[in-house]
Amino acid sequence: MVKELASEITDEVIVYDLVKQCENGHYASRVLQYGVKRLPSVAIDGKLLACCTNQEITRKDLMNAGLGQNV
Repeated sequence: MVKELASEITDEVIVYDLVKQCENGHYASRVLQYGVKRLPSVAIDGKLLACCTNQEITRKDLMNAGLGQNV
């Protein structure tokens, strides 16, 4: 859903796959930086979406955060 909305206006999407991890621990530091408590989670412009703290991610939440919209 994130990639679909972002592709509508060519927003950049970076996916951190915690299952694959990375050699330098960069992914784990992002989890701490964003305050991720559950997966999947979405951060936009450096802020973890409220919908990612204790409920499922919805299309409306993503769009309300500005994803898929012209800036």
